[in-house]
Amino acid sequence: MKPLSCLLLLCYVCHLGAGVKVVLSPLEAGGYVSGQVGGTVSLTCTVEGGASGQDEELEWYRNGHMVQLNPNNRHSPSRLCLQNLTTDDHLVTYTCHLKKNFTVSASAKVNVLFPPSVSGMETVTVEEGQAVVLLCSVWANPQVSVTWRKDDKPLNLVGDGFTVYQDSREARLTIGRIRRAQHQPNYTCVTHSSEFGENTKTFQLMVEDRKTPFPVGPVVAGCVVALCTSAMAIVARWDRVKKCCK
Repeated sequence: MKPLSCLLLLCYVCHLGAGVKVVLSPLEAGGYVSGQVGGTVSLTCTVEGGASGQDEELEWYRNGHMVQLNPNNRHSPSRLCLQNLTTDDHLVTYTCHLKKNFTVSASAKVNVLFPPSVSGMETVTVEEGQAVVLLCSVWANPQVSVTWRKDDKPLNLVGDGFTVYQDSREARLTIGRIRRAQHQPNYTCVTHSSEFGENTKTFQLMVEDRKTPFPVGPVVAGCVVALCTSAMAIVARWDRVKKCCK
């Protein structure tokens, strides 16, 4: 991913006194400025509409919190450089306004483009006859579409107990009742993105023989019966001993 190196300028004109005009380049609908994760975005705030525009002091805010500026960067044009963008910067609002009149302002939202965290292989162990859920984290911008494959072939969702679910954060493949002959071994989650292409994660399904549960109830009942029988025998013997001693 290449850093976004071009200079990006911020939005809208307010006609209150000396208006602050911030131009976004390239212009995106809704006042957004975009960059890929790991890249750089530069914002420039310029005062226009008055003879003293160059002398106007400016302030920057990130989601309502003041950004500390160098003293020589507080007048028009004031520049803000956002380096090494992360998902934490996604949809953050930056606002530039006159220090003496906060209503004279302009804002833009940062649109961070990032791929889903989908890669590698995961081994999933399940007993035969049990259900299993294969989970794929698909949070990304732009949002991705998802398909599933079994042994490198498109998964047939008709029959065999398969159900799929997807929202903006995750995709799930559920197999309702595992049968070794039908469901082993490999399933692949494939994400499709106009920005980042395809990403895949493979699940290796290991089906074990079903374990016979230990019969706890019958064992406990048997122990209780044995203890009661032993206690009754001891009581009966003690009665005979007492009669012999009289």
